[in-house]
Amino acid sequence: MPILQRQSLEEKFLFDIVFSKKELSKNIFNDINFELLVKKTSEFLSLPLLYYKLKEKKYLKYIPSELENYLKEIYLINKRRNTDLLYECKVIAEIFNKHRIDYVFLKGSAMVLQNNMIDLGVRMIGDIDILVSKSHFQKSITLLKSIGYKKARGYREINTRHYPRLINKNQIFAIEIHRHLLKYSKRKLLDEKNFLNSKIFNNTSFIPCNIHMLKHIIYNHQINDNGSLRASYNIRSLYDFKLFSSLIEKNRNLLNFLYVERYLIISDYLEITNNVKEIRFISNKLYRMRMIMKYENKTWFYIDQFVCHIILYFKNKLKQIFEAIMNKKYILEKLR
Repeated sequence: MPILQRQSLEEKFLFDIVFSKKELSKNIFNDINFELLVKKTSEFLSLPLLYYKLKEKKYLKYIPSELENYLKEIYLINKRRNTDLLYECKVIAEIFNKHRIDYVFLKGSAMVLQNNMIDLGVRMIGDIDILVSKSHFQKSITLLKSIGYKKARGYREINTRHYPRLINKNQIFAIEIHRHLLKYSKRKLLDEKNFLNSKIFNNTSFIPCNIHMLKHIIYNHQINDNGSLRASYNIRSLYDFKLFSSLIEKNRNLLNFLYVERYLIISDYLEITNNVKEIRFISNKLYRMRMIMKYENKTWFYIDQFVCHIILYFKNKLKQIFEAIMNKKYILEKLR
């Protein structure tokens, strides 16, 4: 991949380990600051992935034994955690199937449930995300409460895409029940009905079809995680995307969507893929220019980051003011 001006040697090393097919020189391991590598990899929630790739490519012998043991322990803990996740998803699926709830698991949970895609110990997962049809939304929450789940907080935000996190003291993972896939302003870009109508049954539960899995990976990063605003990338998201990226060649019409093309511009620039032959959207041509300036000039990178931070700060403040006006429970929760 290209050496970006703001990118450390450790970050480039991480990209090469995860995405490159080229064999690395063993001499490069002598130049790596492994403490910085762990810090950077942690930021991307990818320590188990780093261990998996080092082992797969037979590079473990080139790193300190203490680091190997540490990464292995993190990987094994995550594998046990994801084994528990499979069980918890099975319990949820059984009760939803029994009551004929129209649902589909999303994001990391769906990736793990589709067990032929990734090693069980690789993907770090925070919550169990589930999309439920609007007609079954309230019933699904009632069913989860009947088996010990309760709201993690006492209010529900206006126009949020999911119900407040549900937690169970006897379970590891919180649950987020979604009625929408994207933030309010971009909600129409992904049709929840299509997701549910094209879902596939995988042993015990429903997961999105591959093309919808790919779309959600892209749009979740670009919109929900502000990747488009920041012109940023995330290794965990890119690794998920890479697993489904072959679908791009078979579905070239995906490039007709602005945010898909925008995501691919970054992926191509990082030399992970090579899909965008010609940029279709004028705004994306400007976006690419901005991205190149940002990642090849440190000064511009920090200016860009600062501007993005200011934009997000005021957007969040406006959201909080709106919530305070419209939602009394929001105020009471903040005053606790």
